[in-house]
Amino acid sequence: MNGFAGVMVLLTASASAQLVERTQAVPQTPRQALVEVLQSRDSSAIEKHLPEITKRKLRQSGSEMQLGLGGIMPPGGFASLFAGAQKMEVFEAGTTLARIENERSKEKIEITIENEEFRGDEDDFELAIRMYKNGEETMHWYAPRILLHMRQDDGVWRFTEIGFSARMRIADPEFLDAMSKELMVGRSGAEGASAVASLRTLVTAEMQYASSYPAVGFTCTLANLGSEGMKPGTRKQQPNELHAMLIDDMLASGHKSGYRFIISNCDPPPASRFSITAVPESSIAGQRAYCADQSGVIRYSSDGRADTCLAIGKTLQ
Repeated sequence: MNGFAGVMVLLTASASAQLVERTQAVPQTPRQALVEVLQSRDSSAIEKHLPEITKRKLRQSGSEMQLGLGGIMPPGGFASLFAGAQKMEVFEAGTTLARIENERSKEKIEITIENEEFRGDEDDFELAIRMYKNGEETMHWYAPRILLHMRQDDGVWRFTEIGFSARMRIADPEFLDAMSKELMVGRSGAEGASAVASLRTLVTAEMQYASSYPAVGFTCTLANLGSEGMKPGTRKQQPNELHAMLIDDMLASGHKSGYRFIISNCDPPPASRFSITAVPESSIAGQRAYCADQSGVIRYSSDGRADTCLAIGKTLQ
């Protein structure tokens, strides 16, 4: 009986040891650490995977801690990359790490693992971000990459280096076309912003001009607002109704930053009204025309036409 009891004790002890061994937590892999960060809805996961020295520095910064974390992960987690994102999937195997979808807008982001170098307690990832619209990949002239270096510390995989890179496929015709298109759109946007700023300058100059020369009122001649044509001399030039010196000479010429400016619709002196139009000098599709009047309200038309802007232009917000 004693022998049988001893055997039972040994068997029970062995079974208990095996159960404990099976129920012990399996160490997290670097990829699982990435998945944990991607799934997090707040900053807790990214904090967990930061080096202790980094967390101490952020805590010392007090209110700046969230700002520091915001440089690594957007508020609301990576799912917030799309406003109204309805679905997020993560994958613990394969080249796709995560997929974020917005079913309403038919947009999708995929985060893929382009390269991984595992070296025991260190791991390097190269991640790519791919964007899709209506099932087709959105082509960009650059291919963004996120470079991550992770090191295992006290059983936790922590980010020690984060970098970004971009690859430009200069021999790929599709990417060259996309590059040209995006650069043109970017230039168009910069020129439009400059045109709006110039319109505001002109409206302010008209107000100052009418106040300085009430017998004339508003002017329909751009040159009257500038100084071009005034002869340089030893004595300081004084503003007058022909050259009020209120705007720079480039703007007074009517051509600046890819836009042509015209003042019109002035009534007889003393003029109480005017219209200013800014029309793109290039033929980039979708480039706006802008206009303003004595009310100071700036409007625009998407067809790039001055007459459309003056007739039915939408108010610029």
